[in-house]
Amino acid sequence: MNDRRVALHLRQGQRQALLLARVGRALAPPETLADGRQRYGCDAGPAEMTARDALALATRGGAAVLGRDDIGQIAPGMAADLALYDLRTLSFAGGAVHDPVAALLLCASASAAFTIVNGRVVVRDGQLATLDLGPLIERHDRMARDLVR
Repeated sequence: MNDRRVALHLRQGQRQALLLARVGRALAPPETLADGRQRYGCDAGPAEMTARDALALATRGGAAVLGRDDIGQIAPGMAADLALYDLRTLSFAGGAVHDPVAALLLCASASAAFTIVNGRVVVRDGQLATLDLGPLIERHDRMARDLVR
């Protein structure tokens, strides 16, 4: 799996974790408030799970599900792939100044500025560093045209 897809899958997993928490809360039985009103889970808003909770689920939680103790966090001796994003872009404007982790999950998707997979830089300054994209795009376009002939 290429670096961009890895980063995309990580972010999608985090978004799904947030959504599942909201859905679970929305399906819960209503609470009776002190004043006697009923509050349903969907009234509670997104406060059930923080962006950092979702990040922990997607990293340490994912490692635990896989039974792996060598992945899931950045620490000495751990296998680590990193996707680094430039938060000083229009995609993150307004969000990153308050909560950079939440901005990565909830703002418009942006390309990684740097991605390191298994110790190897595969995206540098937002550009794929492992292959020449020109011929790959030409081949892909040629194959796409052949599909509709």
